[in-house]
Amino acid sequence: MPIFARTREKQRFAQDIANLQRFQQTQRQLQTAEQRLAILRALPLAQRQAFQGQAPQLPAFTPFPQAQSRAGGELFGDFLLNQQQIAGRAALERAKPATAIKGSFQQVTDPATGQQINALVDPTTGNIIRKLGTVEEGLSAKDKVTIAVTQAKEFRADPRIKNFQIIERSERGMQAALKQATSPNVKSRIASDQTLGVLFQKMLDPESVVRESEFARTPEGAAAINRLLAIAPQLRLGGLRLL
Repeated sequence: MPIFARTREKQRFAQDIANLQRFQQTQRQLQTAEQRLAILRALPLAQRQAFQGQAPQLPAFTPFPQAQSRAGGELFGDFLLNQQQIAGRAALERAKPATAIKGSFQQVTDPATGQQINALVDPTTGNIIRKLGTVEEGLSAKDKVTIAVTQAKEFRADPRIKNFQIIERSERGMQAALKQATSPNVKSRIASDQTLGVLFQKMLDPESVVRESEFARTPEGAAAINRLLAIAPQLRLGGLRLL
């Protein structure tokens, strides 16, 4: 890669990092504001009125940034995957049922101090229940796999992830086409040029369906790229006629 291209790539990667940091800062501000708002809503009405006009200000909406560099795209992909995993673990924790506490409060002698205390006693063993509850294993292995598969499908279906994957594949294809076009052993560069054009258009608009028919057409209505492909063998074999 030429020096100027590497420099431009580094500059774009630095911009990607700055954009991601701004996005994370906005997310933290939003979480803080939501927590404060939840606290205010939990207050009795009389106390809530004392804070009238002091509701936390929500930050302006900041969309997830688009990567400007290849390294930035990989960074954004890892960040989104990590966020998805964190959300998945939190969902699993919320789904775990807590063990119901079975016992009754009784006046018993505390073995540690010898004093009479009001404690929760296990009706089966007669022992003091010092740990108020334990978390069971929760979901079965099958349920966990089902949730993980569902989350993976949702992650892959996210438009940001799909577009990132399309751009990444297009970039790899353009690298291969460029390598072929600059090879001294290649006599015809029409195919590689066409590939570069199609993949570049796909990078600009990942959601589009790029076909040859989207390119310029001749006055007769034929795809211009087909006319160029037909000229190449005529030049090699002779007999090229003016059209």
